[in-house]
Amino acid sequence: MAADTADGFAALRQSCAAAEKHVYLDVASNAMMAAPAAAAVQAFMADCTLHGKSDALWADIVSGARQGLARLVNAEANDIAFTKNCTDGLNLVAAAIDWRAGDNAVYCPVAEHEAVIYAILNLAHRGVELRAVPPANEAIDVDALLAAADARTRLIAVSSVSFVPGYRTDLQRLGEACRRRGILLLVDGTQSIGVLRHDFAALPIDALAFSTHKGLMGPYGFGALWVRKEAAAKLHPMHLGKPGVAYPPAHPCDPGGTLAAPLKPDARRFEGGVAPLLAAWLGASVEALLRIGPAAIEAHACALAEALRAGLERTGFAVNRDPLKQPESHLVTLGRLGSGALLATSDSALGAFAKRLQAANIRFSLRRGTIRFSLHAYNNQADIEAVLKVAREQNARAAE
Repeated sequence: MAADTADGFAALRQSCAAAEKHVYLDVASNAMMAAPAAAAVQAFMADCTLHGKSDALWADIVSGARQGLARLVNAEANDIAFTKNCTDGLNLVAAAIDWRAGDNAVYCPVAEHEAVIYAILNLAHRGVELRAVPPANEAIDVDALLAAADARTRLIAVSSVSFVPGYRTDLQRLGEACRRRGILLLVDGTQSIGVLRHDFAALPIDALAFSTHKGLMGPYGFGALWVRKEAAAKLHPMHLGKPGVAYPPAHPCDPGGTLAAPLKPDARRFEGGVAPLLAAWLGASVEALLRIGPAAIEAHACALAEALRAGLERTGFAVNRDPLKQPESHLVTLGRLGSGALLATSDSALGAFAKRLQAANIRFSLRRGTIRFSLHAYNNQADIEAVLKVAREQNARAAE
């Protein structure tokens, strides 16, 4: 690793005050807030206190956040719309399709987050046939999705990385097949954006929604939606606001205005308005990530995740590994999917391990029966060693 890159990781970690208080391995749930983001929020609030609304400043903040996201994922800025969260973005796209009698949508609910599941389930009242396919050993099976699709399939929805067990989806192969067959591919990218590298200019997907509070280290209650221009042109929003309309600088009923409400030609047709405060937080966080670079962040986080997998396996834990042989992600999980409630595990050994981790001030998640660790740019080898120390203590106690 180049010295300047190593310095970038160290600087990001140093800017996260929570890293001094916790061994924080839970970006899949929520990231830490970095000092540059806190400073941006404070500066915004100070300006509001002194001046109230500052139109030009607020516009610059929103534009800067949009442009930063575009650089991070190699996209055009106007192909990104700001939303309330990932759930909002997924529903906006699913509802914007011109559904007709006999159409169907395909997904793999067992391996999906509720955000995807409910966005698809909500289509049933419009007469859309919902086709649920099983996973392949807890992984989203691209072959099964494509086998379930036919000439009336209008939509396939998947996560880029499952929230548990944390396996990647082969978006390249799935996207190429969907494009050949005229199927819109909608992706939940919340678990990958900000940690794993994405190239939207090259990736053959149509739309990707994400929340900002995980890999982007941004605010909770904020999100974004990227839509390819060709796909956006075929989608009509179910609700429409001023930001989504290519309107002249006039009220629709004033001279020079129009009641025709022509839609913007890109993802911004889905935008209903943006909170500048949240954009200020997000923009500063994205700039901090860009200083390191998405490729370097992915390599760093995935290398740490692999070190954790290997170390846990050496201590005797059965680590979940991708059965479809996709490259492993930055998420590391132990336990069988479904062996417990959404936020718990019924495995007594894993439950005991979880208590030891909590006592050691290690942040992680319990999800659907599994223990989940998730890595980001601010983590380092000392974090891995802290988990492995607890793992060794757990196994030593079990052997007594």
